[in-house]
Amino acid sequence: MKQANKWLLPIKQKVWHQLNRKTSKIILALLLICLVVRLLPYFAPIHAADIAQEQLALEFSDRNGLPLGTILTSDREHTSVVPLNQVSPHFIHAILAAEDGDFYHHGALDLKAAARALKDSIQAKRIVSGASTITMQLARMLDSAPRNLSGKVREIWLSWRLAVWNEQR
Repeated sequence: MKQANKWLLPIKQKVWHQLNRKTSKIILALLLICLVVRLLPYFAPIHAADIAQEQLALEFSDRNGLPLGTILTSDREHTSVVPLNQVSPHFIHAILAAEDGDFYHHGALDLKAAARALKDSIQAKRIVSGASTITMQLARMLDSAPRNLSGKVREIWLSWRLAVWNEQR
């Protein structure tokens, strides 16, 4: 029995060494892929012109500045641009608390929310909740991709680019 172990031991060690090298290469490749995916948005930056709001509601006022009426945009939205420094910080905090309480912690994609939504959908056998962040909602408004897997990937890609753009400002 000892002689068989002496003969098998070098083979076991060689197999173990090759297995560890293969596992190390796989882990290294996965880490490299994750790094490349994370850095991709930096190679496709967004410019302010890319997200400029083109269709605004037009508001008419009299000579004293009192509003007379509004013409809505083609999609029936009443929109106007307000500089961020004119928006109350309390309003911003209220929106963040209601829509995305972890906004400052997860970046463009909330992996915890995505895992929760996936788990809930699998258990219920239908979509019961979403995992969109505020950045993803903005991406959806800027590029109305179809509501399927490829559309969601486009939305995530644009939200990553928006997050990078915001970091660089």
